[in-house]
Amino acid sequence: MKIKNLTFCGLGSYIDKTSLDVAGNGLVLIEGENGSGKSSIFDIICWILFDETIRGVKKGDWINTFCSSGYGKLVLIDEDKEYKIFRERSKDGKVCLKVSVNGKDISGETIQETQKKLEEDVLKYSFDLFRNTVMFGQNDLLVFTYGTDRQRKDLIGQLLGFNEIDKCLATCRGKYILLHKEVELLENELKDKKNFLESQSIEDLVLSLEKKKKDLEEFGSLKEGLIEEVGNFEKRLRQIEKEIEKNTLIEKIKSRKNDLSKIKEGILIEGDIDVLTKELDGYKNGLEGYNSEYNVIVSKKTYLTEKNNELSRKIKDIELLQDKCPYCLQDVDKDKKSVIVSKLESELAFVNEELVKLNKKENELQQKIRDLKSLISQLDLKIKNLLMLDTQRKFIEKEITLLENECISKYGSITPTVVDTGEKEVLEKKITSNKDELSKLDVIISNLSKEIGVLEEKINQFKHLAEEIKLKEQEALLKRKILKHLEYLEFLLSNKGVRNNILDLVIPFLNKEVNLYLQDIFPTISVSFSTTVKGKTVEEKRELGLVITDLLSSNSREFRYWSGGEKMLISLAIRLALWKMVYQFSEKRFEVLFLDEIFGCLDDEYKERVFDFLQKKQKEWNIPIFVVEHITDIKERFNRRIRVVKDDKGSHLYIETGGNENG
Repeated sequence: MKIKNLTFCGLGSYIDKTSLDVAGNGLVLIEGENGSGKSSIFDIICWILFDETIRGVKKGDWINTFCSSGYGKLVLIDEDKEYKIFRERSKDGKVCLKVSVNGKDISGETIQETQKKLEEDVLKYSFDLFRNTVMFGQNDLLVFTYGTDRQRKDLIGQLLGFNEIDKCLATCRGKYILLHKEVELLENELKDKKNFLESQSIEDLVLSLEKKKKDLEEFGSLKEGLIEEVGNFEKRLRQIEKEIEKNTLIEKIKSRKNDLSKIKEGILIEGDIDVLTKELDGYKNGLEGYNSEYNVIVSKKTYLTEKNNELSRKIKDIELLQDKCPYCLQDVDKDKKSVIVSKLESELAFVNEELVKLNKKENELQQKIRDLKSLISQLDLKIKNLLMLDTQRKFIEKEITLLENECISKYGSITPTVVDTGEKEVLEKKITSNKDELSKLDVIISNLSKEIGVLEEKINQFKHLAEEIKLKEQEALLKRKILKHLEYLEFLLSNKGVRNNILDLVIPFLNKEVNLYLQDIFPTISVSFSTTVKGKTVEEKRELGLVITDLLSSNSREFRYWSGGEKMLISLAIRLALWKMVYQFSEKRFEVLFLDEIFGCLDDEYKERVFDFLQKKQKEWNIPIFVVEHITDIKERFNRRIRVVKDDKGSHLYIETGGNENG
């Protein structure tokens, strides 16, 4: 991973926006007066990546006094990916952190999530690992030299990816705790199940089950016998009821035949309907003759009555005449008037005589008509009765035919059967009694079936429980084996296991690299790292030790007893060896080195050696190496120079290349 570009504003002693192209190779010198802001460039890079500074400046104090906020942006190149990291902090405490890859924002929902993603997924570096391998801060002599055993191992672990082992170890311990709890619960469950199983007697349950099954079989046989007996009784009862139904039907046929005989007798008594009909027709014809004759008499009587009235009026009128006739206007005398009246009276007497005859004849005809109508009415009623009786006869004859056909169809004959009604009553009582017994048996059988079901369920539970205990014991055994494997795996992943084995493999490489570098810069000493065993107890403790030997005197002494320049040379060799270890073994690596004031405590001879060494390694590793110093004797030998100048408007950068200076 390479740093391509750095842009910042309002941080440290820098007020204005400042950009620095970090890409390219060679030795790069960052020079300037003390307090000009040279080391701040390294702090700015650390702050953008980790929100920390090499010199431990507080986060709020890192913002320039004259600015309300400060920000920084780093552009990193990793093969075909371009990462942009932007961090901003204001004096009121507001913080912003954004990370993008190839223009796509991959920031988390919170600052903490984004920082974690940046360190674990993008950089694969923590702040400690970065400052102990990539960036050698001012007066920073490494955890490795002054650090404890734990600090040294942690740093080596970060270099070698022990954080992945830590994740596996945490997972292993988590699984062990969960599985151990499961085993405890499983063993307690097994104990409870075994105690329950031992507290019960399955033999008693089996004996009780066999007895109840035998009782159930006996009651079942008894029930079957009763059902069969009830069936026979019901069959016989149905036969009797069928015979009773047959006799009832035959009685109905007999009754209808009697009704038919009576109707036929009634028809014979009333006479022949055809004869009566002819007689009725004769009476009706005679009635029509009488009615015609009566009508003639009535007409004549009407005429004679009118004639009578007319003659009486004439007689009266003539009698009242004085001289002339009112009709002919002739003179009428008394004699002539008498003759006319006599003649009219004779005619009136004849008319009255005829009226008497007609009245007599009318009365006779009226009587005959009444008598004939009475005969017609009686005869018509008689005919209607005969028709009704004949209709009834036909209906009853058809009904009798249907009943006889039904009787033959159902019972095979229309001959009545002798039925013992007493047997029917006995059968009904026996059926009722047996059904009551069957109901009681059903209750007993149902209860027995339930009890048998409960017993079978209990026995099955016992069998299932025994099988479950067997399976649980196998499960517990398997889990205990897994626990032992997890214990062994935890041992392997712990500091006593694979880590020490890895250290045993890596330490020779580290020793070789450190001493190889020391041959160039400090050839009179050798450095050796070793994993020594401390303690006499069973719990052995392997410590990562550092032995520094003076090859001239063959004496060894602790790091703190060496001079400042010697410490710087030893620390530089170890620093570069650690960087090389990261380069060799880590998934991600920064292809850059930042060294802050490593020449200050060196004499001219060692200063020259260190510069030649850095120049050699820069060409060998083909990476840019940035050195912060305020030296004048060798500054011309650097490939590039960045001069830092501070005035009342803050710090400014000037790039010097080939004798030219660019701001």
